[in-house]
Amino acid sequence: MGSVIGYPSPAVPNINEHRNPFRVSLEESSWVGSIITLGALFGGLIGGSYMDRLGRKLSSIAINFPLSIGWLIIVAAPNVAWLYVGRTVTGVCVGIISCIIPVYIAEIAPPAIRGILGTCHQLFICLGILFTYAFGSFLPWTWLAISCSVVCNLFSICMSLMPESPRWLYGQGRKEEAECALKWFHGDKADVTNELRELEENFKVSAEKASFREFLQPVLYKPLLISLGLMVFQQFSGINVVMFYTVSIFQMAGSSMDANVQTIVVGVVGVIGTLVSIVVIDLAGRRVLLLASGFLMGLSMAGMGAFFYELAFNPVYAKESLTWLPITCLVIFNFGFDVAYGPIPWLMMGELFPARAKGVASSTATAFNWFCAFILTKFFVNLTESVGVYGAYWLMAGFCFVSLVFVSLVVPETKGKTLEDIERSFN
Repeated sequence: MGSVIGYPSPAVPNINEHRNPFRVSLEESSWVGSIITLGALFGGLIGGSYMDRLGRKLSSIAINFPLSIGWLIIVAAPNVAWLYVGRTVTGVCVGIISCIIPVYIAEIAPPAIRGILGTCHQLFICLGILFTYAFGSFLPWTWLAISCSVVCNLFSICMSLMPESPRWLYGQGRKEEAECALKWFHGDKADVTNELRELEENFKVSAEKASFREFLQPVLYKPLLISLGLMVFQQFSGINVVMFYTVSIFQMAGSSMDANVQTIVVGVVGVIGTLVSIVVIDLAGRRVLLLASGFLMGLSMAGMGAFFYELAFNPVYAKESLTWLPITCLVIFNFGFDVAYGPIPWLMMGELFPARAKGVASSTATAFNWFCAFILTKFFVNLTESVGVYGAYWLMAGFCFVSLVFVSLVVPETKGKTLEDIERSFN
């Protein structure tokens, strides 16, 4: 997933800098970056029913076949149109994966470490992004795509060694397999009687799939609105603009440091931020981290706006005295994002919804996330033409600061609670 998100940042400049059968214009580059979000939107819509039918494990393994096909289409692309096709295919797969993995983690993790394991999902996204930044600094865009395809297949191999979600198995009536899966996670000699009893009680009240009418009840519409709100603030913070256009941002800034090197630094900081989140998320809780994350992101986006304002109206001063500001702001932004707004919206998507609604609700939240991502990444260039680059960054800073109010008033704390406790809190 991270490799798909990070790929355009080094690949598009590489296509234009070397002898290739085609070039990518500014408008086309916005589509190369944003078109995966349209694919992911579609993937998110079908991801819920897909994982409910095949199971969390098998569906996450199977999706890597079309994902590899998408990467190979990018490798063989003779023109921009085929590049779009490859990016769309990989985007559909990313949408499905982003729906499955948070649910799988939430269903297998005990409450005490659910935050840690949920944040590991974001850690591997950051590692995937860093992988494309680092290897894209010296590999041609075709070989970078091949490398990303290899990584996808390694994921399938690793996932094949994991058991299926006990909750999904129990919901399918495969109670003995569910018990075996629980013992795999807890140890062969562990007593999983209490866990099986909780599953039985949970499925007594949620044996049927949630109907549309049930989404008008607080137990479903409240968590859905909270999840959708978190997805809005995650995307309109500007994260995918930063990920898709990092190299281009540093090239525009005119720093003396190589743009690829600065991009790698930003990627490394993202990994560090996620590692910090892993350590503190089940100690500090979700809300505290979201508030700290929103403040840091807002501050850094405001700083980016200030730099590009000076670059537009006082370019000599900006290039002589402020070239340190973009990398400083993006380092702070990436750190702040990966501490909370990277992992927590996905983690809470897996936590908030009851079992009977997980497929539909997770699909809705995932698709909405990628819809927001498309709106911002596709029209970011148009936005900068309308209000200036500085205005676009100040707008994203505004969303970050508004998120502080949303988290303070609306988002519940789920630290240390079982999924059953969380469900009961909305009744």
